[in-house]
Amino acid sequence: MSKELEALKIIKVHLRDVKMLNQAYKLVEQGLDRLEDLEKKEIPVKPTRFYYGEYARMFECPKCSEDDIIDGSNYCQHCGQKLNWGKEEELKGDD
Repeated sequence: MSKELEALKIIKVHLRDVKMLNQAYKLVEQGLDRLEDLEKKEIPVKPTRFYYGEYARMFECPKCSEDDIIDGSNYCQHCGQKLNWGKEEELKGDD
């Protein structure tokens, strides 16, 4: 076998390794992005407004804008955002 063919085989093996490393890097990057998103959801935010529903006061999630969050819920049931209820007078209602 010529030196050129031998070198070509070695390059192909290394190229395959580089492709596999690139795929692994992309997976790690996606995982880190997901962890960052989950970490941000654990920072409590105040519900933005409320209205009186049929049975309870309902609030709006400031992250996903869903407006059926039950008073006192620890997390938004739609996006998983942690909620901080703070002081009663800080919550704005629809009067």
